[in-house]
Amino acid sequence: MKNKVLLLAFITTIASCSKPFPYKYINEEQTIDCPNINKEIVHEALYSFKNDISKYYLEEIQEKDYLNFLYSYNQYIYRGAKGNVNFKEIASTHTLQIVEELKKEKNLFIKVKGKSNLNYQNEFVTCLINNIKNEEIRNKIINLIGVDYLSPEVMAENYRKTTSDTEEDSNYLLFVALETYYQRLLDLDIPEYN
Repeated sequence: MKNKVLLLAFITTIASCSKPFPYKYINEEQTIDCPNINKEIVHEALYSFKNDISKYYLEEIQEKDYLNFLYSYNQYIYRGAKGNVNFKEIASTHTLQIVEELKKEKNLFIKVKGKSNLNYQNEFVTCLINNIKNEEIRNKIINLIGVDYLSPEVMAENYRKTTSDTEEDSNYLLFVALETYYQRLLDLDIPEYN
């Protein structure tokens, strides 16, 4: 009995010593209001995606501390949706920490044919989709889910044509980020990123 108490005390001590998540974007505007998710983590995921894309595609002007996300997103989206970019080079250490936290979100991602896939039936994902402002793109996504045909590859051209919508619609941008970026990062073998 004494050993069990000591073991429980040890586990409690170790668990309480774990480091809190290192939030970087806590002071940025909170723009996603969907239930059943760790809102702080998806907030970080949105802003970390924007930062990663900006830094990767605008490397030559980083010294000026100017990150033009829309330009960078235009460079990324078609090839990124098709899976034809080097995700390991784009992803920051902070983003990889976010990926570890996103793995903890129940049913946010599922395995389909051995690969990670955004779970379109997840209540949070459904909320994101239903709040996309562009009615045509929202209906296209819903219809493709209905016939079990939605994928980043299928939507790549649509995403390319609607890049300006992501500037004003955080729900759409986060959906695209989860589908084209984070789900691919889940499948990468990145052994050490600390």
